[in-house]
Amino acid sequence: MADPVVKEELKNEPGKVHWFFKHTGDKIVNFARKHIMAFIIMVVLSLVSLFLLRVFFHHWAIELRKHFGLLIVGLPLLTLMWLLIRKGSIKKKIIVGLMYLILGSFVYFYGRGCYDYFSFYYRFKTLVTVELDELPITGHERIQPLNSIYSLAHEVMAESELPTRPGFVRIGDNYRWTMAVQPAYPLSQLLGEVDEIINVSGTSPSPDFSRDNRIKVSFLVGDNLRLSHNTNTAVIKRFGPWKFFNYEPSDIIYITDDNGEWVQVVSLIRWKGIFFPMPEFGGVVVIRQEKHSLVSLAKLIVGGTGEWIKPQDICNYNYLVGQDILSFNISRYMANSFRFQTGFFAPFPGYHLGDVRIPDLSEDVNQQPFTTHFKIGEVEDDNSLYHYFALEPYDINQQGLNTSLFIPADGSGPVYVYKHYNRNRSMIGVSAISAKVMESKKNYDWSRNFPVEHRPFIKKIDGQIRFFWLTTVVTLKQTEDNNKFIAGNIPELVITDASYNAPVWVDTLKPDGWESELKEKLSYIWSDQNR
Repeated sequence: MADPVVKEELKNEPGKVHWFFKHTGDKIVNFARKHIMAFIIMVVLSLVSLFLLRVFFHHWAIELRKHFGLLIVGLPLLTLMWLLIRKGSIKKKIIVGLMYLILGSFVYFYGRGCYDYFSFYYRFKTLVTVELDELPITGHERIQPLNSIYSLAHEVMAESELPTRPGFVRIGDNYRWTMAVQPAYPLSQLLGEVDEIINVSGTSPSPDFSRDNRIKVSFLVGDNLRLSHNTNTAVIKRFGPWKFFNYEPSDIIYITDDNGEWVQVVSLIRWKGIFFPMPEFGGVVVIRQEKHSLVSLAKLIVGGTGEWIKPQDICNYNYLVGQDILSFNISRYMANSFRFQTGFFAPFPGYHLGDVRIPDLSEDVNQQPFTTHFKIGEVEDDNSLYHYFALEPYDINQQGLNTSLFIPADGSGPVYVYKHYNRNRSMIGVSAISAKVMESKKNYDWSRNFPVEHRPFIKKIDGQIRFFWLTTVVTLKQTEDNNKFIAGNIPELVITDASYNAPVWVDTLKPDGWESELKEKLSYIWSDQNR
């Protein structure tokens, strides 16, 4: 029989992991003593490389942050299983191996779905919502769809230029489409800058893309530029350790500040929570114009650029209040969480009682949310933009309007909710509008034209608030890479009554007369004797 003292000594003897780190540490110390200058150079180069190249690790840092809760639970469980398999009997190894196979298969096929299920539920329960008693009125209607503006901007570009995706923003008291003009080819994207911004009317049927609406600027960074000149790269370099693992840059817009100077505004997503992290508004980074110089380039390479404005400080900057600075990814996450508005089991597979969806349409390149002006509350001069969602039942064959969401586009305040399913009057949803429009003009050439981007158009007519869908009919053209871009200059417009399924083709050039046209053509349908 072995000596108990010897047994105790063997039990307390360090393991393989201890000896691995000890031998590695000894080798590093010996190398540093013999080659001290080379060791110092290697350490400095490693730190500099890590500092300058940290942006390339940011995506993985965010992924680690988003799944940190799973790691906290999963790693101890995997370690326990490994110890049981390593030290157990043959029978125990087989049982643990089968358990591991079953658990692994479940995680592989259903793990992501289960994780998202609880994450969306947690997001919904933490949302601050206000249910509206009546629908808000829309204003400053934009006639051209986003992709039409994008297409028209492409058509006026020089050979070496490309426009960025347009943003529907507020410039003072006006609502405009703004986009940057950036280099088109790799070398110029590596060495160039943003030196021009297009700023056209958001409410005009035929926006003016002439030189009068192209403003000269000097931004060292842009979302289409390369390496340190890329906007996202420059913003990430401004992050400290905490922000590096919790924040990520998202949408970019171009607006004027309170002094009338053009600035680049980058929306930030902040990941909050451990076990079920959710995206929330993390404020914005405001990037100002700079002259190109060696000093500014060095600062850009080492520390990026931009001033972070916290969410709670947005109210101190008039040009950001009511502006479209909330990331669309955050808005869609909020909207998807409304699958739980009737209870925890609403989205459960095979149940779906009260479940809803965001009705994305394959023909609409610009998906929900739609950035729209609404007047919510009693403020007469309210200039706020909102992200609008029209939620429909989970079953794609059911196309009624279930819930309307109005999410403040500046990231402040509650989410406003109007529950159509609780009202006496049923309304058709956004996914049913295309068929209604095409049916209203059967002799139209629908092979070359298509109704797109159905936005809400809500007006008070004869003392009653009425809900319509505002649709733009556009011409499609095929590009070399088989992508469809919306083309056209002055499009045709259709306004569809959501309650009576009645499309009305209105005069695009006379938006002030749309309400009169609707009243004239739909008054018979609205009359009491035909209800």
